[in-house]
Amino acid sequence: MKQKLFFCLVLIFFLSSQKIFCKSQTIKLFVDGTEIKNLPTNPVIINDCVLVPVREILEKFNADLEWRGDAKELLISKNDTHVLLTVNETVAKVNGEEKILLSPATLINEKLMVPVRFIGETFGFEIEWEDGKDERKVIINQKKEMQNENISHEQKVDDKKNENKKDDEKDVEKNKNCKLIAVRKKNSYEDKYLIETDGNINFGGKIDFVREIFLPGNRLAIDIDNCEVEKNFKVDIVNLKNELLKNVRFSQYKLEPKKIARIVFDLEDGVDYFLSKSTGKIEIELKKTKCNCKNISCENNVIALKKENNFIDLKQVTENDVYDDKKYVFKFGCDLEKNYGDGKFFIRNDYFSCLEIKNSEIIIYENKIFAYDVYEDEKNIYIKAVNPKEKYKNILVIDAGHGGNDTGTRNNELNEKDLTLDITQKVLSLFDNDFDRGNIKVYATRLCDKKVSLSERVKIANDVGDLFVSVHINSSPSNPDANGTEVFYCEQNNRVNKNFCSRDLGDVVLKNLLDELKSFNRGVKSNDFYVIKNTEIPAVLCEIGFITNQDEFNKLSSDEYRFKTALAIYNGVKSLFKNYF
Repeated sequence: MKQKLFFCLVLIFFLSSQKIFCKSQTIKLFVDGTEIKNLPTNPVIINDCVLVPVREILEKFNADLEWRGDAKELLISKNDTHVLLTVNETVAKVNGEEKILLSPATLINEKLMVPVRFIGETFGFEIEWEDGKDERKVIINQKKEMQNENISHEQKVDDKKNENKKDDEKDVEKNKNCKLIAVRKKNSYEDKYLIETDGNINFGGKIDFVREIFLPGNRLAIDIDNCEVEKNFKVDIVNLKNELLKNVRFSQYKLEPKKIARIVFDLEDGVDYFLSKSTGKIEIELKKTKCNCKNISCENNVIALKKENNFIDLKQVTENDVYDDKKYVFKFGCDLEKNYGDGKFFIRNDYFSCLEIKNSEIIIYENKIFAYDVYEDEKNIYIKAVNPKEKYKNILVIDAGHGGNDTGTRNNELNEKDLTLDITQKVLSLFDNDFDRGNIKVYATRLCDKKVSLSERVKIANDVGDLFVSVHINSSPSNPDANGTEVFYCEQNNRVNKNFCSRDLGDVVLKNLLDELKSFNRGVKSNDFYVIKNTEIPAVLCEIGFITNQDEFNKLSSDEYRFKTALAIYNGVKSLFKNYF
């Protein structure tokens, strides 16, 4: 009897062992027809559910995966699908909604294993199982209708976000054959002059092909990019030498790397100009300006006001930086005209074009953004232009995406350009009203609804900034369920400034945005958007939410929500400057 009992126990153990062995034998994994070999952990069967290594599969389909070790969570983003998995949990979040897994996400040999059926259903893959005599296979393929979709999420993002770059390329294409034809007086009774081209010059795009430059000797130079001087080019001006204009000259200023045509107007003293553009033409109007200025001089970056009767108290001087229009206004609290005259005093050097005196104000017209030191000695009051980085401890450049005829994405009457501008203005207001604002100076790439080229945004950041944050609103017309907040930095240009890099900036800004907005976390990702690729300081581009998602559309329409967005950026930047700078 004992022998029979022992035999039965052995038989039961043997059969059980066979079952375990069959379930634990090697299972091969095939993705899009290719076997994935040398896996640290092969597919396994647990509770009659096939679990597969999620990273090795989804990276083959160009998904983004972010492992959060402290929370034991994995964030997966592919196209407009975003999944949050937690170790040992049978509940996953797909675009914010809870989904039940047949078996919990499990760590085996430090690899996260997930039920293959969940992956297939969530991302739309076809799953096949082959149970042969000699081997078992898990086969994962894209559905045929998804084949083209795997051009990659990065390409889709680029299609949307690199619209500016493509438009710039179109502009260059339109302008590349521009030819300079003539300079002539518009008519006999006005001091207006026309620079004429063959009509191919493009003034409507995002790139400005025309630059105005002041040269020593009261000369105005107009440079036109991608422009060739026509062989029969002529200057056709009647009564050339008059009280406003001495001479007009031209040249093929450069041939390489691109052709630049230059037209130079030699102006008489006290002459101002106004420039406008129309199809194929540049119009320059010259005017004799009223200038009774006296007791003023300028050497390089220092303007000197000769003291008269010591009537100016520098403690009463207030300043207004109108950098958006390249102006800086000093209000002295007393009438200046008696001692310094009125009108414009032309300087036209590398720093200033001129200054203007109006009652108690001195308005400086800058060639780029400056900060100023004001001081005095026994003879003069001095206004010295300095690089903002010399004056301010920390500088943020905040960029309101789009503007002017570039509306960005939109939904009904709500435009991206308006939302980004409002958020930016709220950021500025928060810093302006900060009792500790002396430690942080903020410049915006635009303060109103106007078009600012991508290159100009980058130039402002590089000229004056320590950090650059660009504000944008996302969209996905093909998937109105897409939602959440994400921040981009450029991995190939992960700039470091004072022991701080773009990725660090992205992490901190995103954390603050998520804390304030309670939105879905789409992660910090790398991309080569122009404004973050070409900056020389830590730079990020924030996608606050989806204007095409009804819930986020309603939130973005709310002034309170936009204030929370601004507050998150404000808090993030303050914490960065405090901890790293």
